[in-house]
Amino acid sequence: MNPAHVIIAVSAIAVLTILRRNHRRRISSKDFINELPDDILISIITRMRTKDSTRMSILSKRWRNFYKFLPDIEFRCRDLIDCSSKAAQDDSNLMVEAVDRFFSLRSENSKIRYFSFCCCGLSKSHAHHFERWICSLGKLGVEELVLDFRCFTHTSDLPFSFSLVYEMPSLKSLKLDLCYLQPHMEKTQCNSHSLQIVILHNVFVLAGGLECILSTCLSLHTLSIDSCYFRPKSKLSVSGQNLQLKSLYILDCTCIESIRFCASNLMTFEFKSPITVDFIFEHVPQLQSIFLFVYNIDILPYIFGKLGQDLPQLKSLAFAVAPVLKNMCKGPIESNLFSKLKQLDFRFYKYTGVDLISVIPFLQSCPLLQEFHLDVSLCNTILL
Repeated sequence: MNPAHVIIAVSAIAVLTILRRNHRRRISSKDFINELPDDILISIITRMRTKDSTRMSILSKRWRNFYKFLPDIEFRCRDLIDCSSKAAQDDSNLMVEAVDRFFSLRSENSKIRYFSFCCCGLSKSHAHHFERWICSLGKLGVEELVLDFRCFTHTSDLPFSFSLVYEMPSLKSLKLDLCYLQPHMEKTQCNSHSLQIVILHNVFVLAGGLECILSTCLSLHTLSIDSCYFRPKSKLSVSGQNLQLKSLYILDCTCIESIRFCASNLMTFEFKSPITVDFIFEHVPQLQSIFLFVYNIDILPYIFGKLGQDLPQLKSLAFAVAPVLKNMCKGPIESNLFSKLKQLDFRFYKYTGVDLISVIPFLQSCPLLQEFHLDVSLCNTILL
């Protein structure tokens, strides 16, 4: 081979190597992120936690205001203060100042779809701040609101007046955790046409609170009341002139003596309690599905008797009882008591034997039954 050709070939390879290396350097030094349009960058940081997306504002002038356009916001006090310390109440002022600053910088043109606020240090002294935040959320078109006032050092005494709901005309879902729910005090009653879902958890429901929700939320279709506190021997009334409620869940609530139903659109009812409660079904023509979990066996005579008379249209029945009697059906069961029942679910707990033969009369009262589920996994003995 001609030496000159060898030199040319080697030189060409060297040049190509240098060109490739320089090309890689240019690619690696190119800022592809900043070439993306603002809409895409905002879409990216919306998938981050509020705490992290806010920190992105220090990257550059361009990134400084992106967090102001986030549609989903989550404030958590543990991101700013030590909730386990005795000084959490004093430190909560930092949280209040942070939220105040957030709303002062937020443009009314940037809508908030979801807002979650979890703070353990708020009390009555912060009520005026809280009301101002609610008004700001209403102007920003909030649709889903979560308020969690759980505290590690003391019980929050912050009241939530249901009149605040009327300040948020776009609100569709509301969840309250550990606060005092009080009805509105105004003589002129307002109505909420947008609120569809209300979830109460560990809430102290003051007199008239539940009635206020049912009478003023004209579009409410789901209500969940979990581990809430009512005044002693409360007689609840699930009724309203324009009530659209379809699903009702009352779980592990205290001090309830009876529940009266006058809800023409109610379709599903779930109840869980350590004590027996009187159910008064006055007008529930659409109610087709019930789940009862009562720790007291006193509920059994009602299930095997009057329940079928009260709700002849029932199509799905599930109940769990603890402890269990060996002979569940002590007396005769009316023929075709549950004439339209198609699905039946029995669950027995607490290590007491159950006599399955005693279930037969109940099954015979359900001529259209299609599905039967029996759970005796926690019973020590089963008698056949």
